Amino acid sequence: MNKAKWPAFWFLLPAALLFIIFFYWPLLQNLYLSFFSWNMISPTMKYVGLSNYIDILGSKELYKIIGNTVIFVLIMLLFNFVLPYLYSFILGHLLQRGKMFYRSVLFLPATLSLAVASIL
Repeated sequence: MNKAKWPAFWFLLPAALLFIIFFYWPLLQNLYLSFFSWNMISPTMKYVGLSNYIDILGSKELYKIIGNTVIFVLIMLLFNFVLPYLYSFILGHLLQRGKMFYRSVLFLPATLSLAVASIL
């Protein structure tokens, strides 16, 4: 790496570390724990391999879970993205002064809540 790229590396390093610590580490921990049968209270964990995944894929609640997830995503998209976008668009056409300010005020929270909802 040449010397011109070092400042960018040092500026990006804290964000990358936070991302790894708060996103990838819990993700890997959950993946590891998914291969065990454990009630999270007792200190002993029983290795069950892929049987947890087989149980989930074979359960009759799977389609209900998938349907609920799809409904949740559609509702979140509607209320957190489509409606605020339409409100800011309509308000932008109705107002002459401060049009960009009001668009930003209405639309920025929608994009932030959409990001939070997608992470959840």
